[in-house]
Amino acid sequence: MNNFILAYFITALSAVIIFYQTYHNMFDIWINSPTYQYGLLVFPISIYLIWHGKDVIKNINLYPSYYYLLLLFAVFSLWYFADLYEINFLKHFSALAYVPAIMLFLYGSKLLRTFIFPISFIIFGTPFGEEIVFILQAITHSGVMIILKILNFNPEAENLFILAGGQLFEVTRDCSGVRYFMATLIFSSLYAYIKGFSQKSTIIFILIAIFFPILLNILRASFIAVIAILGSRELAIGMDHTIYGMIFFIINVIIIIMIGVPLTQYFAKKLILPRVDNYR
Repeated sequence: MNNFILAYFITALSAVIIFYQTYHNMFDIWINSPTYQYGLLVFPISIYLIWHGKDVIKNINLYPSYYYLLLLFAVFSLWYFADLYEINFLKHFSALAYVPAIMLFLYGSKLLRTFIFPISFIIFGTPFGEEIVFILQAITHSGVMIILKILNFNPEAENLFILAGGQLFEVTRDCSGVRYFMATLIFSSLYAYIKGFSQKSTIIFILIAIFFPILLNILRASFIAVIAILGSRELAIGMDHTIYGMIFFIINVIIIIMIGVPLTQYFAKKLILPRVDNYR
């Protein structure tokens, strides 16, 4: 197990050296963009999950699988293509995917069936989500319009602007909820793995989970709009940060856990490796 963890560290270090500029760019994004600061946690979480499964991996005979050289070649080709055409998302993705690809080459298919999630978890460090920002903005805009109509504020819409009660609102990037959408995607995936969900159950759980940050973001934006219309716009803007940064995400996490508890009982596999419960 110690050799395995050492190999993981060496592989991660080699990835940083080989793709230095790409990792430097990602690290700069993780540090400076609040949306992607979760990227700073992916490597520590991945290492923790691997270390937590040390008792499981002792009983597995791991050996190299040269078939995964094709996967490694595909990762390098993807990075080269992305670098050539300056597609940052693919550059970041392939630089991170290098680590699980080379670990699969070194330790073979049994690793794929047991430790692929902890090792591949680092791929969540890819700064992605910008591609869906406009979609989330449009969904939030439509949801706020519906709620304001129900509340009889007679809103009028133009592009991403809303005019209601003498106030003009714009559903900006910060109003899209992309930050918490991404955090929910990662948290729900991690929760499903720790609880030992099957692949089908994991997909169902994640699809259910990512619905709630969208819904709660619509309610948050609508609440802010109503406060601005009925009271003070300055108060609404001030409350926005508090609700969005604290209460909103706490409620979101609580809902995910509440959904996960019954799913753990009814949809989790009876036997799955590695699983946190089996490590204890």
